[in-house]
Amino acid sequence: MTGDEPRLAVLIMAAGESRRFGSCKLLANIDGKPMLQRSIELAQSTDASLIRVVTGRWHQEVKQAQTSGLIDDIDLIYNSDWQQGLGNSIATGISQVASLCDEALVLLADQVRVSGEDLKRLTLRDDKNQIACASYSKTLGPPAIFPAQFFPELEKLSGDKGAKALLAELTATHCQIDIPSASLDVDVLSDLT
Repeated sequence: MTGDEPRLAVLIMAAGESRRFGSCKLLANIDGKPMLQRSIELAQSTDASLIRVVTGRWHQEVKQAQTSGLIDDIDLIYNSDWQQGLGNSIATGISQVASLCDEALVLLADQVRVSGEDLKRLTLRDDKNQIACASYSKTLGPPAIFPAQFFPELEKLSGDKGAKALLAELTATHCQIDIPSASLDVDVLSDLT
């Protein structure tokens, strides 16, 4: 990373209950490794200056997986209000990294088909003052990179109003990158097959 590039933080969203999955999907096997470890390695493939995992319902299980070496020892941000939804978890994560970075990449741990090449295309956008977001299945959403000027709006997110809702409001301020692989997120066990 050269000195004139913005400092990038990657926030891996891993706070949800996995209610429809029926257990901790973060530790489910994806291509021979836990889903969350796959996301961590994906984040590590970027030029991120810091990576954080926002945990919630399965915080203790994630910590245990780190202790046992199943998952890399990445700093965790525990969202005690994880039940309030993805928006609240994004706000919690951003509040913890805002002073440490110039832009933040929001990545969902269960978007298991997103690749390092996909993330690279987001980071290489022409205008670093614009949000770069994935475009898939006739919608916009994460993974998405938000420059620091959007952090105050992210910190106001609450409930299940996540980054996707914010992107819909800020249509003039983002570039869309076609990432069809972002359309798959794991909700139920059969999504893994």
